[in-house]
Amino acid sequence: PVIEDSQLGKRGYLTPTVAKEHVVKLWEKEGFFLKFLFSGLDACHSSETGFSSDIFFLQLLVVPPSRFRPINRLGDQMFTNGHTVNMQAVMKDCSSIRRLLVVMAAEKARLLGNSGGGSGGGDVTGARLA
Repeated sequence: PVIEDSQLGKRGYLTPTVAKEHVVKLWEKEGFFLKFLFSGLDACHSSETGFSSDIFFLQLLVVPPSRFRPINRLGDQMFTNGHTVNMQAVMKDCSSIRRLLVVMAAEKARLLGNSGGGSGGGDVTGARLA
């Protein structure tokens, strides 16, 4: 979508789906230069465009079994494995983003309802988190 001048000063949440669309459009226009910035892009490309934006986005979070993430012990103290801590942080952040998207969609619907606006913007609650 084209950004209007009135929208330039406003901030909002950029969903992963929209970000992925922007990366694809950027590749279409500046792919020649991006090949030099990201030399690994030559190894993973799609048949149509010679590029796949999938390398920039996480679709799945692979969780190794807990036997490969044992609890660390130091004397009498026990600590959660670093990999487990990082994965918990990612899952917590995804949950927070989902809740924020729901709140933002409700606020947008409330504002559109108060202004008597028509059927505007898309539903952000269905956005997949990458």
